[in-house]
Amino acid sequence: MRLLLTCLACAAALVPPTQPRQCLTVAHNVASANVDTRSTKYVDQLLDVVSKTDRGVRAKEATRNIIDGLIARLERSYKGADASETPEWLYRDSEVVYVGQRSSKRANAAGGRFRGRVGRLLFRTTALYQHIQRDGESLRAVNANRFRFLGSLPGCAVLRGSAEKENDLEALSAKFDRTLSENTLRASFERPKIAFGPLVFEAGPASVVRLDTTYLDDRVRISRGGSSGTPFVFRACAADDARKDAWKRVAEATPVSAKTAGVGVGVLAAVAAGTAARIGTKNVAFAPAVVLALASAKLLTSTGGIVVTRDPAKASYKNAGQGG
Repeated sequence: MRLLLTCLACAAALVPPTQPRQCLTVAHNVASANVDTRSTKYVDQLLDVVSKTDRGVRAKEATRNIIDGLIARLERSYKGADASETPEWLYRDSEVVYVGQRSSKRANAAGGRFRGRVGRLLFRTTALYQHIQRDGESLRAVNANRFRFLGSLPGCAVLRGSAEKENDLEALSAKFDRTLSENTLRASFERPKIAFGPLVFEAGPASVVRLDTTYLDDRVRISRGGSSGTPFVFRACAADDARKDAWKRVAEATPVSAKTAGVGVGVLAAVAAGTAARIGTKNVAFAPAVVLALASAKLLTSTGGIVVTRDPAKASYKNAGQGG
């Protein structure tokens, strides 16, 4: 009997305990829930803070520091993740809610010169989008800036192009002096199309930008400009946002050249000025002519919102904006 009890005791000792495993599983699930809760809290705070900054251009330094801290926390939580594993979040329509560019006097990385200091005065932004969409077997990228010229004439600047995963990460990281992750996309945009009311024209050069997605969830995408490292915060568009598809009419329209449009609008400005001179006794009568003259000047000198720098040696243009 003693020998039998000894054998049973040894057999029981060989059976692995089950209760500690259950405890470990519960502990792991609780930890995952806490991570998700923290991320949700940080996203809530981020969207609340950026909503008061006019997409970043009016953010004070103290506010930028708060935003930078929230972005950094979210990026740390996403480090090493593969954005392509959640395509429903990566490939969707999004609104630009924040650009972390310190100064936008001349231009902004989202919207170009339309979002510079003068551009914001003339072209009041009403919506700003960046869409990454599936287009059959390929990807399509769309930047769309909806505005009102002098607060009255509606318009839209659209950049449409192809998107694909960037493969030359090592060379680009060395060139830009910053490490790019496997979540980096390259977008190759066609020449910008700009609509003023029913008039659509092309202006400015084609451009290539890179965006490295550093955080992604069901509500927001955080990306950094490939060359600049500037953070962008994109919020997923609501299904009933009718404005998000307005770019399609502009992109599919047959354009006239910007110079042709500028000359046409200039003629209208001259007619309006002549009419005001015959009729008006007050300066306000010349307001339509002034508006048209400004629009004509913009058309004749437009680069489609893209910031470009001239290379005197080669007499060519190099893209220097629209995302980095």
